[in-house]
Amino acid sequence: MAAQTRRALLIGINHYERFAPPGVQLEAGVGPSGRDLITEPLDGSVNDAEAMRDLLRDRFNFDPAHIRLIEDTAATREHIIGAIQQLVADAQPGDVVVFYYAGHGSQRVNSGSRPTGYDQTIVPADANTGVFDIRNKELARLFGPLLQKGVTLTLIFDSCHSGGITRGLQARYNQRWAALDPRDAADSVTPLALEDGGALVLSAAQDDETAAETPRDNADALPHGVFTSALLAVLRSASPAEPATRILQQVKAMMQAPGQKQEPVLAGRQRMQQPLLGGGVGGAALGVTTVAVLRPNGPGRVDLQSGLAVGLRVGAELVPFGHRGDSAAVRLRVTEVSGLSQSVAMVIRGSPDSIRYRPPELFEIDKWAPGPAAGLRVWMPAAGLEQSALAQLTTAFAELRTAGTIEWVEDPTDVPPDSIPLAVLQRGGGGWTLGIAGRVVTTLPQPLTARAIRSGLRQRPGKVRLFVLLPPSTQLATHLELGRGSRNDLVEVVTDRRAADYLLVGRLRGGHVEYAWVRPNASRDMASSSTLPIRGAWWAEEQGRDSLVDEALRLAKVRSWLTMEGPPASGEYPYHLALRDLATGKLFTEGPVYDGEWYGLVLRADSAQLGPWVAPRWVYVFGIDRHGKSVLLFPASGAGNVFNRLPRQQGANGIGSAIMQLGKDSLFYITPPFGLDTYVLVTSAEPLPPEALEWDGVMRAAGVRGGRGALEDLLLGNSAATRGPTPSVPENWSIERLSILSAPKPVRR
Repeated sequence: MAAQTRRALLIGINHYERFAPPGVQLEAGVGPSGRDLITEPLDGSVNDAEAMRDLLRDRFNFDPAHIRLIEDTAATREHIIGAIQQLVADAQPGDVVVFYYAGHGSQRVNSGSRPTGYDQTIVPADANTGVFDIRNKELARLFGPLLQKGVTLTLIFDSCHSGGITRGLQARYNQRWAALDPRDAADSVTPLALEDGGALVLSAAQDDETAAETPRDNADALPHGVFTSALLAVLRSASPAEPATRILQQVKAMMQAPGQKQEPVLAGRQRMQQPLLGGGVGGAALGVTTVAVLRPNGPGRVDLQSGLAVGLRVGAELVPFGHRGDSAAVRLRVTEVSGLSQSVAMVIRGSPDSIRYRPPELFEIDKWAPGPAAGLRVWMPAAGLEQSALAQLTTAFAELRTAGTIEWVEDPTDVPPDSIPLAVLQRGGGGWTLGIAGRVVTTLPQPLTARAIRSGLRQRPGKVRLFVLLPPSTQLATHLELGRGSRNDLVEVVTDRRAADYLLVGRLRGGHVEYAWVRPNASRDMASSSTLPIRGAWWAEEQGRDSLVDEALRLAKVRSWLTMEGPPASGEYPYHLALRDLATGKLFTEGPVYDGEWYGLVLRADSAQLGPWVAPRWVYVFGIDRHGKSVLLFPASGAGNVFNRLPRQQGANGIGSAIMQLGKDSLFYITPPFGLDTYVLVTSAEPLPPEALEWDGVMRAAGVRGGRGALEDLLLGNSAATRGPTPSVPENWSIERLSILSAPKPVRR
């Protein structure tokens, strides 16, 4: 049944603290519901909802008249429920409906829900006043009539339902979770779950995980949810016809680069192999990123209604919708991008007078401009570790090692996953501070003594683990040539450790200080969920002066490849990457894969997406190890562009093979060290030098660019140590990643 109308209801809530119980001065404490009041705002929920609105409008052809956005204090329980009821009343059979929620999630006691005794909830903006959350059972009853009408329904939740325990060197991120509501719903009637009735439900995290926010997105200066940031990046470049399972696969790969212990969940067996946001029917503009021209902005300049939300960047070029290849059509080039939904372009061809403003004329991207390389953000403590202070510390620490209630930690990334807290002693405020679970519990007097440290640790009863985070010496800090204005500006030095990908951490071991780059909140568990290493090598100070810089650049290069966005895809090239087990022939797009197993590579396409006469592309696959080294897997290293323009042959009816083997059937085998391995597929309508995709160490800028294609400039620039201008490139290429967990072979019992 063809879709009649594409509708969306989007909720984004940052400010719960603006609602206070009647007559109560809002501060930390228990509210009328019997749970802790929400006193701190979220940062990215409204940005997420607004970005989703722009993406649905400009990429997925949702009419703005049928997109309803409810933000912050307007998103009360009454208003959310009323908006859902209105949506249900308006929708007709065959419509496509998207419900998106970004904000706090929680749980409510329900003695009638077995076996858990709880219902999952989304938290309305007025929760502090004592109104009830909206339970999953209520949502099922509210949305159920849509499914009975024959509506294609997708629900997306960037929230979580439980708090989490973080370990390692903690950086406190906003978490989209509110405390349990202890009031018993006493509701024993369980309606049919929406995913069992034909809906598709995509959630940001597992039931026992937290959904985190980042201080800023990789691609812009605005905070977002980790999950929504990845989802937006994938949807900007994926074909609208991509099955939901493949969208999830790409989202997980993007989320694993930050190393957040957060795994998104897709539910709805009936629709998993269908497009995430409803079918491929939606007008000629579906799958083409369109941009509305709003108004003139001075001579030869125009304001556009789109920005970062749809991947619009400075340098992108646009033509009127449907006029690609028309040399007479007016052409625009983006000169400013001011946020999620605003940008400015100049007319570079044709007459500005030919542009229509009432109604706004739609333009489409003809040349795509990538964002800047993601690079790496690092945090370094203030320098100041001198020899006199080090001697005092050595004496105090030697005495502490004999204390039975203190477990000394030499590597904060190797803390066991148990309930024993990790205390961190570090310089701060001119002295030393002692923190537990990311919070400072006491400031210790100078000079630092074992007695003072023990006294501070007694504020937490029971056994504790202690790690001492030493700052760099003045000499080392001076030698670390990183950040803006240096020749290594792909690595940015930040002052807020929450914004950092890595922390510079010093430790005292064997009477000597060693330094390493360490992920915030890193733990043994993170090692199996992060495509970046949780820690670099430990270096003595003299070795570290150069090695720490080189290692940061390798990490920056890997992170740039792991987060790099491709241009918007139209589905013209329907093939995707998979691993094939040599022994069984089974295809893998996720792990685990085991020690000693041999694998080959294939491209595969769903038969339904294979149209006649697929235009061949040059195909390249490389793997990135966790030390920043790239290994070219296809075509073979050193062979050049040989037999990698695919598909090579197509049938008499023009339909190509659904599975194409890449090279030998046994290209590589699994060996230690184990963890998440990343396989990158790049396809292009023009050949690339394979050496651009293989490196060992850091490539420094060598002379002026020139003599290469724009795409080659982009890819080679992604491996440099400095940030250079990013060229506008054609849209006839793609990038796709597989993150696959390798592990020791299971022991058979």
